[in-house]
Amino acid sequence: MKFDAQAEVQKLKYESKLIAGNRKKASKLDKHKFELIEIYKQGSNIVELQRWLKRKGINAHWSTIQRWVKKHG
Repeated sequence: MKFDAQAEVQKLKYESKLIAGNRKKASKLDKHKFELIEIYKQGSNIVELQRWLKRKGINAHWSTIQRWVKKHG
């Protein structure tokens, strides 16, 4: 029996898709989308947005906020 690397790769990729499933879920930042974008447009930086969210009871790392703003703002 000959080893077929390409077939193995296809099997592994298929298994990865099954394991991953549909991981798209809403961000906890989406609830405050309008406010975050407006505050950012008014000149706030990412750390200030993080502090604002903290006051709202939302803990998020600054890099998460940065990615979210880059995607939505």
